[in-house]
Amino acid sequence: MKARGRPDHDSRRQLRELAQSGAKDPLAQGEVTARWACEIMGPARRGGPVDGALLAVG
Repeated sequence: MKARGRPDHDSRRQLRELAQSGAKDPLAQGEVTARWACEIMGPARRGGPVDGALLAVG
C-alpha cells in the first residue's frame, strides 16, 4: 500500500498521469484552444460592479 502524501501533490500526480495517458491518443493531438463561455462571463460581468461597490464601502 502506498503512503499518501499531501493532497495537492496527489492531485498533481493524478493530473500528470491523466495528461500522459491521454497524450498517447491520436485524437488528442493538435493545438489546445480555450473559449469563454457565457456561463463564466455573465457572473463575472455582474460581479465586477458588486466588487467595486464593496471596495468603495469597505
